[in-house]
Parts: sequence; C-alpha cells; structure tokens
Amino acid sequence: MNVKNFTAATVTLFAGVFGLGSAFAQSQPIVRPQAVIVNPANPDLKVSVALNKAGANPLYLEGENLKVSVSVNQDAYVYVFDLQPTGEITVLLPNGFPGGQQPFLRAGETRTFPGSGDKYQLNIQAPFGPEKIFAIASKNPLNLSGIIPQVQTGNFVNATVQGSEGLARPLAVVVTPLPPTDWTTAFVDFTTARPVSNGTLAVTSNAPNSSVLVDGTLIGTAPVSVAAVPGSHTVRVSAPGYGDYNQTVNVNAGQTTAVNARLNAVQQNGTLQILAPNGSSVFVDNRLVANGSITGVATAGNHAIRVTLDGYSDFNQTVNVNVGQTTVVDARNLQAIVTNGTLRINSQSGAEVYVNGQFQGNLTGSSAELPLAAGQYAITVRLAGYRDFQQNVVVSGGRVTVVNAKLQAVATNGNLNIVNSVRGASVYINGQLVGKIGNNGALNVPNLPAGTHELVIVAAGYRGFVQEFTIDGGQTTTVVASLLRL
Repeated sequence: MNVKNFTAATVTLFAGVFGLGSAFAQSQPIVRPQAVIVNPANPDLKVSVALNKAGANPLYLEGENLKVSVSVNQDAYVYVFDLQPTGEITVLLPNGFPGGQQPFLRAGETRTFPGSGDKYQLNIQAPFGPEKIFAIASKNPLNLSGIIPQVQTGNFVNATVQGSEGLARPLAVVVTPLPPTDWTTAFVDFTTARPVSNGTLAVTSNAPNSSVLVDGTLIGTAPVSVAAVPGSHTVRVSAPGYGDYNQTVNVNAGQTTAVNARLNAVQQNGTLQILAPNGSSVFVDNRLVANGSITGVATAGNHAIRVTLDGYSDFNQTVNVNVGQTTVVDARNLQAIVTNGTLRINSQSGAEVYVNGQFQGNLTGSSAELPLAAGQYAITVRLAGYRDFQQNVVVSGGRVTVVNAKLQAVATNGNLNIVNSVRGASVYINGQLVGKIGNNGALNVPNLPAGTHELVIVAAGYRGFVQEFTIDGGQTTTVVASLLRL
C-alpha cells in the first residue's frame, strides 16, 4: 500500500490487489481456505483482525475510510501487514504514529488503526481490487529486522520484502524455533473499487404487451428504460403469440444502450384449399377471393365458405382451419338449377362435335347451336387432318355460350434421318428397300407416313440392325444405326 503525506493531518492509504500465496512452515499445520496460510495445530494464543465494515470480503469504494482493528486473548506481540497488488507490503503495526510504535498488546486489548484522536486516515484510492490484512501474534517479540525497516516518527513504512512469497519465507524462518502454542496468525480480505456510474438500457418492441427481462429479472413492459451497471447484460423480450427475442448488450457508464426487439409472430395460420368450378365466384367470410379454385393462407379458426355460379345453387359451408394444417373444401359438384341455355360452336364445316364425350353430329356450315341444360360441359371438335379442339364451358340458363373451335391442321408425313451407319448398307422400312447408306454414313428417307415403323439395315460382315421408330407429322426422326462386325 503506497502511503503519502506522512506529516500531514490526513494520511492517504492507496488500496491494491493482492492475495497471499505462500505458507509458514510448522509441524501439524492447519491449512485455512481462501489463501495458503499455515498455523500451528492447536495454539493457545488467538489473534483477531476486523475491519470497520462487516461481512466476508466487504467492499470499500474510492474515497471511503478504512479502519483495521486487532485484538489478542493473551498478552502478545502483534505485527500487522497490508498486502497489496503491486507486491508492496505496508507495515501497519508497528508504525511511527503516536501510540502505535509498540506492537505489544495486552490480553483483551483491541488496537484500531487509525484510533481515536489519531490525525491520519486510511483513505481508499486506486488501484482497486482484492486486498488482505495479515496479522501474526507471538508471546515473545519476533526479530523482524529482515522485514520491517527502521520505523520513522509519524509514518507507516513499507516492508523490505516484496510479495507474498517474500513475506512468507522470512516469517517462516522467524517462527520455526518457537513452540507451536506460542504464535498464531489471522487475516481478513476486503475489496476496493471505484464507484460505478450507471448507464441506461432502453428497450422497445414491435409486439404489443412485450415483457422485458434483463439478466433474468422482469423490468416492465416495452417500451421501457432502466438504469444498468456498466458491462454485459442479457435482454429477453417476450409477447403472447410471438417467439422470444434474446440479445446480449454492453452498457457503458453515462450512456444509453438501445435495444429494438423485433419479435417474429408464432405461426397462427393454416392453409385453406377451395376446389370450385371454373368461372365460379368464391367467397371467404363474405369476401370475394377467387373465380374458381384457390389455395391460400388463412388464420386459424372458423371461416364461412360460399361458392356461386350462374345456373347453380350456391354452395355454403363453415370450416375450421387449424394452425399449420391444410383444410380442403370441395365445391366442384354444384347443384344445377334446371334452366336451358344455348351452346353455339363455330368451326369448320364437316367437323364432328362431342359434348361430354357424346357425339352430337357434324357441322353443316361454319357454326351450329345446341340447346343444353345449364351446367358445365366438356366440348370436343374433331376433323380428319386436324388436331382435336377441347374446351370446358359453363352453359348458363337463358344465355348463349359461344365456343370458337379453331382447328389446327396436322402434317401426315414426316422424315427419317439415319446416321452413324456403315456406308453401302441396305436400308429396309417395313420390309421395303428404301436405299443404301451413303459415304457419309447417313441416309435421309422423306415423306414417311406418321406412325410406328420397322427399320432394318444389313451389310456384309456386320450384324443386322433392327429397330422400331415413330414418325410424327411434319417432324424428322433421327436414328443412330451403329452396326456391329461379325
């Protein structure tokens, strides 16, 4: 402990950080926890050290005054040391202040530093941390000249040794010759620190009724601000229907640390799938959501479904949507209202007309009209040399529904391209010779009817090549014909 202003009215004692780590050798020792200090097993002599703050390892803040009290149960010589982090050791007893030089204490006597009427104080200053007051008592005076220098009037002195090891070794030498019952030790720990200037922790949240916990303690509902000691803190924000928000933040003295908690809503939705006829109006809770089938997200709970279509009775159903599940409503089979309508088909003359797969006749002109009951129908228009036209339509009662069936002509022939074959090989299609493979290993056969055909290629010294192929109208089919040698 560094000491200055020896002759002034106030002596400032600077606190430090230190822990005693060595042992005083003695037979049958008792090892105390918190530091390695060895005492005789059963000493008759007892020495006590106390501070002016109670409790184990009390805290002293910068500027506070420290008082140390020492007492013995028998007449004894007592030596008191303050062990500091710098390695320095301040000798509190004996000292050069009035009444403090003599280290001899009577049984039951308590000596306090500073005592009543003393004109100095032990004032806590930096550096800060754990510190220890150590006392050794003996029934006979100890020769500590190797530890304690000449005490000067009106002063504390620093020991001539440094650190706990430096103190332990000479003390061990001094007490070893003494009877185990004639000496003992005691110590007390305390901690010094600079007063903490708090910061502010301000927490907001995007979720209503958000509870805010700091280091596991509920501090209120967001938005909320709270004073917090500088350092690391854990913040947890929770709200009904939302996942917890967790963050570790660092608070600085005199500053505000803001936490903007963005909570994610816990899934409260399911999926609603409504199957409905094309062109129908689909309502969910009286709100139009689609024309025909729809699949979408819906809040959990009950929903009213209504599907309407001209010529059909309305479909109505109330369903319950569960969180994370799909609820299916099948409204495809609406009940038709018996009312006739007219289907007009515009297409090419001679085309065949089918309604729901049933042949209705051939067009004798560019159009024809069919009377049909209101409802949904599958229409097919067919003409040789053309692709079939297909369309689903809804015939409404009292109305004319028009279908423009524009037919697309299809080619009836296609081409075959043979590659990677043996030049001069003979090529047969459906048993008919159509040519020979050219010097480039290829042969093109044009104008083959659409459909499936058999290809055979033969050449001397090679195994015959046989393969079926399909010709699409207007398309070229390529066959790789690699022949294997015999």
